[in-house]
Amino acid sequence: MPEENEKKGNEKEANEESTAQGGGSSKALLFGIIGGVVVVNALVAFLLIQLLKPPNPAKEEAKMRADSLKQAISELTSIGSISDPPIEVVVNIPGTDGLRFLKVIVVLEYDDKLYKTIGDELTLRHAKLKNMLIEQLSTMTLEEVEDPGARTRIRKEFMRAVNKTLPDKAGQISNVYINEFITQ
Repeated sequence: MPEENEKKGNEKEANEESTAQGGGSSKALLFGIIGGVVVVNALVAFLLIQLLKPPNPAKEEAKMRADSLKQAISELTSIGSISDPPIEVVVNIPGTDGLRFLKVIVVLEYDDKLYKTIGDELTLRHAKLKNMLIEQLSTMTLEEVEDPGARTRIRKEFMRAVNKTLPDKAGQISNVYINEFITQ
């Protein structure tokens, strides 16, 4: 019987050790779960704080300025529709006894989204517009043609004259571009 008691004692010790070891692993598992929950809660709290905090006014203002600057540059560099065909004229320069001439090719810019019929109106008036440009250029002397501001003056005067000929419902041209300006 002492052997049986010894066996029972060994078995009892083995059971106690396995229980003690199992209890330890249960504690580690419990701590691991608690730690995981804390980490997940911390991440969720961080994300909620980031999403719900008010935007930085300085950053918002800088973004708005950048956007408005991009829009302004886009408006300055964008071009609307242009007249087709371009208006091409060749005139003798007064006071040169027909020895000098001026060749000019212009295109007209307009907003066909805002003014739906302006392209048709310009096409209908092409001959009249060409005649108006010839009359304008025929009065310019050699000195006026060679003046550094001549192109700008020609563009502005011609744009004003073209806009006067267009009906109000058709709209207005927004710019005149000189594609060629040759004196010979």
